[in-house]
Amino acid sequence: MNEADPSTKVENLPPRWSGELIAGLDWKRITQLARALSASYGLKLGKTILSAEGQTDFVITRGDAPAEAGTLVRLTRWHQWMASGECLTQFAMELELRHQNHGMFISPAGFTPTARLIGEKSGIELLDASLMALRLNELPPQHREYFFNLATAGDAGTPSCPACLRPLKLVDDTSTLNRAHLPEIRYTTSDIIGGTVRARRIEVLPYCEVQFLQEVRTGELVVHGKVTGDFVCEGSVVLHPGALLNGSVAARSVIVRPGADMLGDTRILNGKPESFGRGQPVFVWRCENHHPMPGCELVEFMQH
Repeated sequence: MNEADPSTKVENLPPRWSGELIAGLDWKRITQLARALSASYGLKLGKTILSAEGQTDFVITRGDAPAEAGTLVRLTRWHQWMASGECLTQFAMELELRHQNHGMFISPAGFTPTARLIGEKSGIELLDASLMALRLNELPPQHREYFFNLATAGDAGTPSCPACLRPLKLVDDTSTLNRAHLPEIRYTTSDIIGGTVRARRIEVLPYCEVQFLQEVRTGELVVHGKVTGDFVCEGSVVLHPGALLNGSVAARSVIVRPGADMLGDTRILNGKPESFGRGQPVFVWRCENHHPMPGCELVEFMQH
C-alpha cells in the first residue's frame, strides 16, 4: 500500500485552536494572530501602536479605503484581560474622537455583562479567545497549521516587555506595590468584574454597583457608589457619603465619611501588604533585561 499523500494528511488534521490556548498566549502573539487572521481575509493592515500596558491598536481596511473608513482593532491591556464596561466605554469614546467608522475589541478572557451591553449599543464587534479560535479553525488547514506553529513556538505563554519586547520574568512580589506603571481605573457603570484587578487608583462613581469576584490590589480605593469584594490597598480606602463597601479590606487607612457604610472585616496594615485571606505571595511579571530600554523599569504585569 502506498503511503498517503502528505497534503491529504494536512487536510484531515482536526481543529487545533481553542479559547483556552489563545487566552494563555503572550499579548504580542495574540496581536500577531489577529493581524495574520485579518490579512488572510484580504484586508490591508495599518501599523501597530503599542502601549506600556500591552494594549495594541491597528487599523484594517479594504483596498485603498482611507483609515477612517476602516476598522480600529484593539487588544485589551494585559491588566484587564477580561474587558470591563470601563474598557468599552473608553474605546467607544476614542472611536468617536477619531471619527472611526467601526471598531473591534479583542479581550481574550471575555467581557463582563456591562462590556457586552456597551459594545452592542456602540456597534463595536467583540472578539474573545473562543470566537478567535473558531475563526482560526475555519481557515484552510494549511493556513491553520502555519498560524498554529507560528503562535505556539517556543515559550508562547510568557508575556513580552512592551518597552524592549523581550520575555518578562516571573518574580515573587514581596515589596509594596510599584504604583508608577499601574493604571487608574474609574468605574462609571455597574458591572461584575471576574478578572484580576491591580491598579494605582480605583474610583467607583455614584450610582454604580461593582462586584469584584477576585481579590483587588490597589494603591488607593475611592468609593462613591457600591462595591463588593476583597481589597488590599497600599494606601487608603475612602468611602464618600452614600457609598457602601461589602467585603474585606486590608489598607493603611480606612475613612468612612458620614452617610457611608462598610459591611465586613477591616485590617489596618503596618508592614508589607499581603493577601487579606491567606497571606500568600503574589507573583508578577517584570522586565529584567540587562540592557534595558527606556520604560523597562516600569513594566510589571500580573498573572492571569
